[in-house]
Amino acid sequence: MIDDYLCTFQATRVSKRNKHRSGRKKTQSKKYSSKTNKPISGKHKPKKPKSNPKSGTNKIPLKLLVHHPGKRDLRLLVSDTSFEDIQLAEQLKRNIRKMGITHMTPIQKDAFNPVLNGNDTMGIARTGTGKTIGFLLPLIQRKLQFKEIGRVLILVPTRELALQVEETCRQLLEDTGMGSSCFIGGRSIKHDIEEIKNDSTFLVSTTGRMKDLLNRRYLDIRDVNVLVLDEYDRMLDMGFAKDVKLIISKMGERKQTLLFSATIDGKLKNIVHDLLEEPEIVKASSGKEVARTIRQDIVRYEANKKFDKLLDLLIDPSLEKVLIFCDTRRQVENLYEQLDSYAVPVDQIHGDKTQAYRKRALEKFKKGELRVLVATDVASRGLDIDEVSHVINYYIPFDYETYIHRIGRTGRAGKGGIAWTFVSA
Repeated sequence: MIDDYLCTFQATRVSKRNKHRSGRKKTQSKKYSSKTNKPISGKHKPKKPKSNPKSGTNKIPLKLLVHHPGKRDLRLLVSDTSFEDIQLAEQLKRNIRKMGITHMTPIQKDAFNPVLNGNDTMGIARTGTGKTIGFLLPLIQRKLQFKEIGRVLILVPTRELALQVEETCRQLLEDTGMGSSCFIGGRSIKHDIEEIKNDSTFLVSTTGRMKDLLNRRYLDIRDVNVLVLDEYDRMLDMGFAKDVKLIISKMGERKQTLLFSATIDGKLKNIVHDLLEEPEIVKASSGKEVARTIRQDIVRYEANKKFDKLLDLLIDPSLEKVLIFCDTRRQVENLYEQLDSYAVPVDQIHGDKTQAYRKRALEKFKKGELRVLVATDVASRGLDIDEVSHVINYYIPFDYETYIHRIGRTGRAGKGGIAWTFVSA
């Protein structure tokens, strides 16, 4: 099947190249203004447009974008502790077995007792190391042991991550007598009202939708006394911090607060200090490192040959499931249209797409019905997609934290992966 696709892809590319060459016309040596269509003299050249400081600007030292794993790096990142050996209800153990996992990762092992004991906890671990189970499992066990504990609110930065966290929660809660609900933008309020009636123990939500439900007084969270901020560094940045504080003000007295992420933002130190009381700090990584199993390389391209370079790479059949990141929605749209015109099985995800569209595109990519998914950073946080062979930064991310989250979509759970970053020659 992949051979048939590559033949079609190559034939389309040759056809387009020939058509482009045959259609070329010799142009005058004069340069013309795109606005007035009049010749531009040497004295009056048009001003260059101001560059977007967050689009393609390289503030990351190039040496950080290159890493070739050695044999030691390729070992599975699991501990020697089995889920069967820890203090878990039998039903939880059965649910874990159904999920096909046997041993704890370091963050799951190290965070278990602090969370189970009711301590405020900050957990830092590389992407793909099971942070979601790291906070959900001890919370569920604690709820089973201590009935007086109220409901749990888990806030996440993106719709896709909310759906994924709630799915994991649902699997762990099976036959425990507790339920979960998910609230995200892009779905009807009627759907959320029905979910609210379920009175679920675990609520998973994006900040925007939770704020909306609270402002409309559809939802009362005064009985919620455990708060989890997943990808907390993103949750507490300038875009979300105000909403998070508003949501917290609507809660009852917090008995426990958990912050989990793959990266640490030092600028958030004061906010974190206000949220946590004598916290346990659980660090399975420094918060500034990428999974060592991911091979990282720079891809050089010549001026005006960037897309051609991408096509050259896609000819290789080893690029089976490719996630390509751009900085803006417009960049995603443009690249998607280019790839689609070359018969590449591709779709796109960004903030302007409806939730239904984004969900369908992501599901098709997970199932292997798409070879390429082009996305903004809505796909960079927490998403667990099996067997992503390559992550491509078509535009260099603005900061290293974003880079860590982007390439963490490959090399999950200690497996190998490849990440390429496009850099102009």
